[in-house]
Amino acid sequence: MKRFDFRISGIIFRKMIGKEFVKIRCDEIYNECVTQIAGLYIGGKVYKLENLPRPLDNFGDTDDVGVFGLAQSQDYAIFSAFMGREQTDYPVGKKIRSVKLVNERQRLSERGELTYEVLLTRAIIFSLDDEELLFEKESLPIADDIIIRRGQNLLETVASETEFLKGWIEGWQEGMTPECTRDICNIQ
Repeated sequence: MKRFDFRISGIIFRKMIGKEFVKIRCDEIYNECVTQIAGLYIGGKVYKLENLPRPLDNFGDTDDVGVFGLAQSQDYAIFSAFMGREQTDYPVGKKIRSVKLVNERQRLSERGELTYEVLLTRAIIFSLDDEELLFEKESLPIADDIIIRRGQNLLETVASETEFLKGWIEGWQEGMTPECTRDICNIQ
């Protein structure tokens, strides 16, 4: 069995609780999406949220798969994936009350035997003073977009786990069984 763990650790978010989410820096948000990189400016620190393509075993095929990750960074590391494109600052200016991590477990069995298990973070939802702010990994594995939304009850807007299953329904080999489950990690 092959197992891949691409979850974002909740430890990094514990330090953010009670801090001001100052702004987001990224390419211009188009249709709620940005490509590959968003800078999160929180409590005097800079965090780089990425969904970068890496050549990986994608359930038996090697593809450039978007890997969602977050790490403390520096201002100079927040740049566009496109040469010469200017970054835009989107003010937030609100205190972080809590964070929800939406984690998925994607599994593939062949003739009843588990062959692949992929653990990943699908979305990060910041609960702020009076709204939520969501960052979601695009559901198509080869996509490198980051979906960004502001509003209320944003957990309801996250692509459902059936999105993963849809990719297997059409043209998949007989005897292969996909499964996707999800859990929510609340950090306060």
